[in-house]
Amino acid sequence: MLVLQLYLNGACSEAIELYKKTFGSEVDNIMYDPEAYQIINVESKTITPIGPIFFSPCLVSFIDKFGVRWCFMV
Repeated sequence: MLVLQLYLNGACSEAIELYKKTFGSEVDNIMYDPEAYQIINVESKTITPIGPIFFSPCLVSFIDKFGVRWCFMV
């Protein structure tokens, strides 16, 4: 099992370039959270509805149709 969390704090482009170099991969498409959530949310089960929470102005957590738990947060 692989459990991964990335907190890039505004350095997304730099991080992507490093990971591309490290793993010899290519990025075909970069999706920002609203787009990613709309796509991956299909057939998912919501845990925390999208909206503000005491530590973030916007958070959503859900389990996708494959059973993977996600949390998107600003």
